Amino acid sequence: MDTSLFKKIRRPSSQSYVTLPNAQTTEIVGLGDIELNSGMILENTLCVPKFKYNLLSISRLAKGSHVTVAFHDDFCFIEDCATHLVKGIGKEVKGLYYLMNLSQSEL
Repeated sequence: MDTSLFKKIRRPSSQSYVTLPNAQTTEIVGLGDIELNSGMILENTLCVPKFKYNLLSISRLAKGSHVTVAFHDDFCFIEDCATHLVKGIGKEVKGLYYLMNLSQSEL
């Protein structure tokens, strides 16, 4: 993960690790907030440089940002619960949904 994505980042209070899909463990080097181009803030995001993908927890996103996520066969969308504005769109590729990098004018 690229640390430049973080608005602010701090070291974890104690040494922490995550298990990668290949069953190896690697250190969490930072914890912080990331702002997506839609204005959504992903709080307490883990920075794990040895993991090559940026994964998003839908349950944490829904609870922390007050959004709903609707999944369809080849796309998903993230909608603000209060305003009903679309905050993000994901495209399904081989079973994973990739969040599109859209500007506000495209939403």
